[in-house]
Amino acid sequence: MYSQRICSSCETTPNFDTMPSGFPVIIPQGPVQLQCARCGTASTRACTACKNPPTCAIDIIKLGNTYYCSPKCQKADWKNHKPICTTIQTRKFLWRSGALLQEIFYVYREIVFDKLIVKIEKRKDGKIYLHEGRYQPLRSHLDFLESFPARLCESEEDKQTVLAHLACDEASAWMHELIGYFLEGEY
Repeated sequence: MYSQRICSSCETTPNFDTMPSGFPVIIPQGPVQLQCARCGTASTRACTACKNPPTCAIDIIKLGNTYYCSPKCQKADWKNHKPICTTIQTRKFLWRSGALLQEIFYVYREIVFDKLIVKIEKRKDGKIYLHEGRYQPLRSHLDFLESFPARLCESEEDKQTVLAHLACDEASAWMHELIGYFLEGEY
């Protein structure tokens, strides 16, 4: 609970316990003083539902935090704030889903790695060259799997580059059902 300050516009003391269910709650953000989106009173409490939005290259306007001095001001401004808030919430959901799917892909690819990499050479121009070893004759349907050469990778970025090498087209096919599960109901 934050300090009991009376909103100059609403003439009330905010009470978080009376917020309707499903309505985003505001929380203190630190010493920076910003203005309430409804009444202009100084406030550091951002809408938690759309706080810290991910940026996107196609943004026409920069999406930022929306601040309110009290739950009453926030509720009164909901009609104005709702379109941008729901857009940001959707974007945050997609960013989190994408990051999780990407991590699942890397883990999956490491388990089913199919290249016999014996050397990873990183040149000054930033390019990575992968050197493959000699493959043994296949005796079973699982003999094509190789241990991922994590010890040869200098960084996490290098590891991800090697894991994604020659797997770009296959990634969506491998994870088709999982991607559908994550995005079900969103579009």
